[in-house]
Amino acid sequence: LPILEAWLEKKSTSMGRGYQKRWVAVSGSYLLWSDWQREVYDIDVTNAKERKKWNNSINLMSIKDVEAVKEGKTQRKFKILMDTSSKKIKRGEYLWKAKNKDDRDKWVAGLKKHISHVRSMLSYLGNK
Repeated sequence: LPILEAWLEKKSTSMGRGYQKRWVAVSGSYLLWSDWQREVYDIDVTNAKERKKWNNSINLMSIKDVEAVKEGKTQRKFKILMDTSSKKIKRGEYLWKAKNKDDRDKWVAGLKKHISHVRSMLSYLGNK
């Protein structure tokens, strides 16, 4: 699986706030982000208290899809669409901006691989 960690910009939900620079990383079955660069390898992502040290996190299993945003000049945006059938999911989508188109494509493909891996592991364990 690809290592995914980098500075990205996340669209704020607050009016007029624009994008916020965040250190984003995938670890285990979580996408985590923070407003400062953190080591992802020294935390236990299965521990909610550890995940709270980051600004926020998303369980990869709650992601419905990851798509590149085709509109726009820079071609560096992508969005994460959430499975809103769960009552715990409050936000339907997250909009992110990568450094450039290549980075965006790396994140979209990489997230899809991580999500697929987590789902296949759970499916395998469920059949045991």
